[in-house]
Amino acid sequence: MIETRLFYYFLAIAREGNITRAAQQLFVTQSTLSKQMQDLEKTLGKQLFIRGKRQITLTEDGEFFKSKAEEILQLVEQTESAFSKKEEILAGDIYIGTAEVPSMEKIAHLIKSFQEKHPHVRFHFISGDAQQIYEHIKSGLVDFGLFLDPAVQESFNYTKLPFHHHLGILIPQDHILTQQESISPAQLTDFPLIAPQQFQKSAERIELLGSLADKLQVVATYNLLYNALYLAKSRVGLLIALEGMSDLIETDLTFRPLEPSLDTQLYLVTKKYKPYSPAIKTFLDQLQKIHE
Repeated sequence: MIETRLFYYFLAIAREGNITRAAQQLFVTQSTLSKQMQDLEKTLGKQLFIRGKRQITLTEDGEFFKSKAEEILQLVEQTESAFSKKEEILAGDIYIGTAEVPSMEKIAHLIKSFQEKHPHVRFHFISGDAQQIYEHIKSGLVDFGLFLDPAVQESFNYTKLPFHHHLGILIPQDHILTQQESISPAQLTDFPLIAPQQFQKSAERIELLGSLADKLQVVATYNLLYNALYLAKSRVGLLIALEGMSDLIETDLTFRPLEPSLDTQLYLVTKKYKPYSPAIKTFLDQLQKIHE
């Protein structure tokens, strides 16, 4: 019996015409993919590929197998979809990699509603920055990710979610800058700053700060906000963060937006050609329909 994943492997090679690119798309090694296809040909007793130096094409048997593989996978997806739409028990685990974002409150409400209807589904969260979450999706540690303005990679699908977040500064309430409704980049050069690691490397930083980018007094960086809030609370520096994130701990910090404004957009990021369980597919469908 042919395992379902081999159909995905075969179609990736047929689509890319190159085993190296297909292996990259599938996040497996080239040697593993090549061995799997050799075993598949032995199982079928047919040659499926014409292996050139730079290009792989399909034999006549390969073209026939391709059409059948597409039909089989379509049937598998239709079957999963049919079961997910029935009022039957959904069960299993959903692993989500996510940035720390204020909109998690809205997503938490969705999860609460989802679990009331499907109590046998468990959710697991792994927080991290964009690079970490990408690696977790590639390795299978998480099923999908929630990113702020992700750098687009070819191997992933991106769905814009209806959540925007404003970047600004968390400052003590007795600080001189609280007298202003917003803060300009030029004013930041006069004070020590605590900055997100991702912001330190981002194009948005250069766009916002221009020639001032190298004049900032960054005394600490962070990838998760919780510890950074304690640094800001202890007056180590002013904290560059998203609006709505100061409630994680009790502080006297207050938010002031940057001017010109720098908004970030939340995206759902999934791995291309990845088959999902009925529970994950049902939740993803609801997540993509969420309203701000």
